[in-house]
Amino acid sequence: MRDAPSREHRILIVDDEPRIIHFIRLNLEHDGFQVFEASSGAKALEQLRDRLPDLILLDVMMPDLDGFETLRLIREISTVPVIMLTAKGEEDDRVRGLELGADDYITKPFSPRELVSRVRAVLRRTEAAAPAAHEAIQVDDRLKLDFDRREVWVDGKLVRLRPTEFKPPLPLGPERRLGGAARSAAGEGLGLRVPRRDPLPPALHQLPAAKDREGFV
Repeated sequence: MRDAPSREHRILIVDDEPRIIHFIRLNLEHDGFQVFEASSGAKALEQLRDRLPDLILLDVMMPDLDGFETLRLIREISTVPVIMLTAKGEEDDRVRGLELGADDYITKPFSPRELVSRVRAVLRRTEAAAPAAHEAIQVDDRLKLDFDRREVWVDGKLVRLRPTEFKPPLPLGPERRLGGAARSAAGEGLGLRVPRRDPLPPALHQLPAAKDREGFV
């Protein structure tokens, strides 16, 4: 009996070979993962901004943007775990990927068992390394924020924000709570009508206006 993930982790597959994508998708979906795909580095960056994956499987050998350049661009905006897929076993390629910020690598051809095991292992390792990363802040009964995961919840629905747009409105103390001004600013930034009762620090206006964005799930 396979172990089900603690939640439906989102996995982005980046490869220009449809048969490889199909093989990976079948095995990951069989094990309960939510899977979406990109056939190029440029499309992978779009998916990263729009879909906020929990982990990326990134092929090294791709036209235009190769896996190394794509990884470099990913690391400019995100710390999402990345596993490199490579048909090469050379040490130089492995070292280069790790130095650019890859979390692991898999050499083709690989078995479904190895694929799923490595994905689970990287997810466990990265989530265990940041035990507070998933501690959301309940602003009020309608609004919840998670600065570490760059997630905003309104009325129980997740609002998709791009990693480059979500910026914490101000530093939080150890109690990770927002005052009345922050609650008002956060609510207004998300299109909620929240009465403003005290002056707003300018930094609070950094929270993007998501009301005009599709992406409620």
